[in-house]
Amino acid sequence: MEDHGDDLSTSSRAFPATTACATSPKGSSSAPLTTQSLSSSAAWRSPPPPPAHCCRLVLNTFLGFDPTADAAFASEFDHYLPVGPLHLLADPPHPLADPDPSNCLSWLDQHPPASAAYVGFGTVAMPPPAELAALAKGLELSRAPFVWSLKESAQELLPPGFSDGCGQTDRAGGELGPQKAVLGHAVVGAFVSHCGWNSVLESVAAGVPMVCRPIFGDQRMNARAVESVWGIGVALRGGIAAEEVVAGALDVV
Repeated sequence: MEDHGDDLSTSSRAFPATTACATSPKGSSSAPLTTQSLSSSAAWRSPPPPPAHCCRLVLNTFLGFDPTADAAFASEFDHYLPVGPLHLLADPPHPLADPDPSNCLSWLDQHPPASAAYVGFGTVAMPPPAELAALAKGLELSRAPFVWSLKESAQELLPPGFSDGCGQTDRAGGELGPQKAVLGHAVVGAFVSHCGWNSVLESVAAGVPMVCRPIFGDQRMNARAVESVWGIGVALRGGIAAEEVVAGALDVV
């Protein structure tokens, strides 16, 4: 993937353009923006002050997680309300749903504490096919047991025979496992993630260090904060999931 640093105005070829809405001063309209138009948008790069009628800011975070951000938001808004992590709220009951379709929780029960890695890149985007194959080889090279939540459509991109091994003593896999429950399991000692904000909060709440492979949007800044500000994980060297890099990062955490 082409490296754009922290420039969030450039869309990735692996992910379609996203939309956003620039904050507008009171009395003016807000126009939808695409990632292609952000580079020429002064409103995005130098946003105006929040509208006078906007006096409350509600965020899915918690007080003290980032004191610098807390101070900045508190200085701009009359009421800064960090109400997260929202994932700690009880899930609504789904009597017909299987909470663990891949049986990965019972699989984790067979391993010692903090010995396994959990791999999950969310539901929107994932690394390119070559990186998925390298990530699979890196997981094998690390010799750590792991759970990988991977869509069925992407499993065909893995090395030949890799998926056949899922369910054995060293690995478990399936489509969209129960991430919150997996991260909360005592056996999980590392989280290989795209660093979406929800995933960061879930990892922090569970006390599981992260191995970061951001893909787009705010994930790059989240990954930098995870490694350099909060010290709760490491980023993959070079920003890609190379075989030896993955194994080395898992050794670090």
